[in-house]
Amino acid sequence: MLLFLTGSLGAQQVHKPTQTHDHNGHGIDKCHTMEADRMLRGKFPELGTLSDFEKWLTPKVRAYKQDVAEGKNAKAILTVPIIFHIIHNGESVGSGSNIAATYVNAQLVQLNNDFRKIMGTSGHNSNPVGADTELQFCAALVDPNGNVLAEPGINRINRNT
Repeated sequence: MLLFLTGSLGAQQVHKPTQTHDHNGHGIDKCHTMEADRMLRGKFPELGTLSDFEKWLTPKVRAYKQDVAEGKNAKAILTVPIIFHIIHNGESVGSGSNIAATYVNAQLVQLNNDFRKIMGTSGHNSNPVGADTELQFCAALVDPNGNVLAEPGINRINRNT
């Protein structure tokens, strides 16, 4: 899955994602989110640590769950349309870096499993400190300019053109 997060961090340095290995010993680049968070917190110490954030958030989550259990808050699920940008070298769809829509759709399912904390799915969805974010994602049908996407939720970019 290719996920782009944009923001203004001033002069940015390029950092390679953490690499681990699968059961066959092949290198796998993991998400760069935690490294980016550490860099951001290093640059802006007033943000505090992740531990500080967890200490602030934990009682709020506990109170919210209690309110839901008592029927005080009705769950409102927000659905966010998203677009995956597949950057490739001119390969046909389904080969090389121009991955097939099947893989994109599988990532969309996993994203929803994780954000909705669907029990029995891969990820840390059984972690007791996790919560259903009440966010779910769907493949966007149009781009930000209102143009219909050829494939729902996918923008294929040939870096050679």
